[in-house]
Amino acid sequence: MLLSMNNLLPLKWQFPSWKLSPHLTERTEKTAKSSRTDYVNADGDLTVALDMNFATVIKDLDQNGNWTFLQYFDNKGKPAVRALGHSALRREYNTEGKWINTIYLDTGLNPVKCRNGYAVVRLTYNDIGKIETEMFYDEDGLPTLDKNGKYGARYEYDENMRVSVVTNLDSAGKPMSNNNNIVSYRKTYAPDGRLYKEMFYDEDGHPAVLSYGQSGYMYENSKVYCINQNGRRMFVLRFFLYHSVFAVLMLGLILLALVMLSENAQTWFILFIYLVFIAYMTIMNREARTGAITWDIPPNYYLFFMDYEILENIWLFVPLGTILYKLSHMWEIVAVPVVLSMAIETTQLLFDLGYFEFSDLIANTLGGIVGVIICYLLESLLRKNRKS
Repeated sequence: MLLSMNNLLPLKWQFPSWKLSPHLTERTEKTAKSSRTDYVNADGDLTVALDMNFATVIKDLDQNGNWTFLQYFDNKGKPAVRALGHSALRREYNTEGKWINTIYLDTGLNPVKCRNGYAVVRLTYNDIGKIETEMFYDEDGLPTLDKNGKYGARYEYDENMRVSVVTNLDSAGKPMSNNNNIVSYRKTYAPDGRLYKEMFYDEDGHPAVLSYGQSGYMYENSKVYCINQNGRRMFVLRFFLYHSVFAVLMLGLILLALVMLSENAQTWFILFIYLVFIAYMTIMNREARTGAITWDIPPNYYLFFMDYEILENIWLFVPLGTILYKLSHMWEIVAVPVVLSMAIETTQLLFDLGYFEFSDLIANTLGGIVGVIICYLLESLLRKNRKS
């Protein structure tokens, strides 16, 4: 609970703020062939910046000053793993000095698929020097789908050299439809240059309709809204909850209060409604994705608990633990969130509704355990008050 609330605070107030990169000092040493940046605390000690999961980054530089190899280390000099699952990067450049290949590497400096679904990104450029295409490849150099279901993308630009159209590409570099029937999306910008709208289109050039009924997104005042085929804002409960940790936290607290104040018959009814809600949030009308098992979890506790999706999954299952413990008064009931989470993740995998994510399994189980503990503590407190 405290970690969830911590995520709602400004960065400088978050615990432990003294280990976050904005509150550490960067020390950089640079030569013609390399550069090294260390993060140190107020005492001058090398410190892992928890929001980035490394203490040191070392780069090899070419004659033009471009980095060709980059590796991350912890405060003990051991390879560190970033949130995307890589420990190092290698870049290659063309004769004009433009970067054309990026290779993600593991701690053994071997190519590794990052959490975005690829190990290698290859770029081409247009006549004005802007990126025209990017294509994705696996560890063996074979074309691969990224997490959004495309092999690559082609970019077009407006008169201000801003990306205006992005087209999904297949392995041969031709336009393709991803799992959500999107072939391209178009960007429009506000007068101040900030991204204002993104609209999705199918192979016929008509607005594509995604699982929430939206055909794009609008960005206003640092918030994201769904928009319909006419480009107008629309409210979608699931999208709102997935983008508001505060709303999910409040909903969880309200459910906890209802459960603790309800009689057994009412609690069974709340359980039924709650399970329907869980199905709505995790399975029903989800965007289609290629099913895959992902074992990646954030590499440190800060990144784990500061991940909005993980926090929402924890809070999503807190009421389940509370409800089940109130109905059974058995600690063994914590096994139910594990089984239910396994069923949800397996369903998403088998029906291409998303990934089987190990991090979700941990978060859901943790939420169920927290719910059981909360119910136990509250019931114990109520019993003491009644006796006194």
